[in-house]
Amino acid sequence: MRKEQLKQVFRLSRVPVKLWAQKKIEREAGRYYGFFDREKGYIVCSNEPSNIYKSGIILHEMGHAECMFKECKCWTDRVQTETHAQVFALKKSIELKKYDVLKKCMQIVIDWAKVKNKKAYPEYIKASEKIMRKPIWKHCEKLLKENNETL
Repeated sequence: MRKEQLKQVFRLSRVPVKLWAQKKIEREAGRYYGFFDREKGYIVCSNEPSNIYKSGIILHEMGHAECMFKECKCWTDRVQTETHAQVFALKKSIELKKYDVLKKCMQIVIDWAKVKNKKAYPEYIKASEKIMRKPIWKHCEKLLKENNETL
């Protein structure tokens, strides 16, 4: 079931998705489980996390790709681009009725808010604060509760 769920997320992507064998992917900005390469036009996701986590990561990176397709101006503001990408992931999880993925996407936002190295990742902390103030956050909490999921 979970593998089929991941395939369903792959099919939604407007850009190719590549799985990477390494645990975390080294980038100039740090180490990540996934990223969207704007120049090459594809998503890279680590093959290490669970399929639920990979689904959340890929949905988030698809959010970045959607911003590129829409020529969104968020690329000049890291807080805004991370907010757009994660809100996209939340909305797609709801649309797909994948409440375990929704839960993981929400947990990612909570983890951003709790990051220990606040100087290294201030944009993620600010993005998490913005997301948790949006109406979609309350809607997500309600959906989890209705579907017997807890954070």
